[in-house]
Amino acid sequence: MTLHQSQTRAANTSFEIVIAILILGLVASSLGQFVHHIRNGLDQRDVAQRIDFWLENVREELACQPPEKVSSDLVAEWPIPQDLSQRVEAPRLSASVKKIEHPLSALEITLSFHCRLSHQDVTPKTLTFWMADR
Repeated sequence: MTLHQSQTRAANTSFEIVIAILILGLVASSLGQFVHHIRNGLDQRDVAQRIDFWLENVREELACQPPEKVSSDLVAEWPIPQDLSQRVEAPRLSASVKKIEHPLSALEITLSFHCRLSHQDVTPKTLTFWMADR
């Protein structure tokens, strides 16, 4: 092997090292973004579960109220848990309360939890249930 061939091989090796470092950087960057998206998705799933559980708790507590006291105003004043209000922006609970007579006399109650997440409006989580009119 001549001196010229040795220098060419050294240059190729340096080029290969640079390419390998670039590929390694690209893989590390992609992996970092992947982990970030997974974490973000898990966090959003956790928030959605907390909202679902809280709406179920509100439903249970409303079921303990006399039907004549259940109203949209009562639900609008319902306290939002601190851990939930810290994880979303502008949390608000609203309700639609309708009296139905057929097939049974009851109240149809639809709870809606409105909020913003990462500066974007989120489709409200809703829970509809019926409460017997005593």
